[in-house]
Amino acid sequence: MADNIPGSTSDERPRADAQGRPRHSSHLVTPFTDSAHLKPLPGDLIEFKRDLYSHWALYIGDGKVINVRGAQPGKSSDISMTGSATVRMEDLTTVAGFSQVRINNQEAEATSRGLQAIPVDELMEKAKKLVGTAVPYDVLSRNCEHYVTEWRYGEPWSEQVESGMKQFGDVRKLAQQKDLPELIGMLGNFMNQRR
Repeated sequence: MADNIPGSTSDERPRADAQGRPRHSSHLVTPFTDSAHLKPLPGDLIEFKRDLYSHWALYIGDGKVINVRGAQPGKSSDISMTGSATVRMEDLTTVAGFSQVRINNQEAEATSRGLQAIPVDELMEKAKKLVGTAVPYDVLSRNCEHYVTEWRYGEPWSEQVESGMKQFGDVRKLAQQKDLPELIGMLGNFMNQRR
């Protein structure tokens, strides 16, 4: 039977495919919850609810995620505007900190792009090979969400960036036109509506 805990996988599908390989939860988006209550399967995409953005990671099992972070280890920020970032394997609870988390496999978005999830063993192997490497990073064109969607579906995208661009246009130009408190307020309202 399924748990009644928010964030747990509510389907009763087997955790392995016909060949005995681990599988991920397709079509799954759970409510936001504390990281201790989340029950992901290997291959699931994890969304971390930050104040002005969502951070993203790939769950690989045993409480571990692989994620791309623009900050140095031990720093609280996930992002930098541009430059490079590091692919890291970390505890899900460490990455979450005080943030709420959910499983969000972005299956509907992938389907609209004509994409299907890569088999879980292949996508995890690809991500694990990158751990410890520096990768290009740009908050608008190559952020953590771009990386995890590429690992899972073979093509990168960031729904939060695409939605923001539809609503605000070029966010970099907008940032030059607004004062910081006004910009933060706009982005905060946008993210709250999006979730």
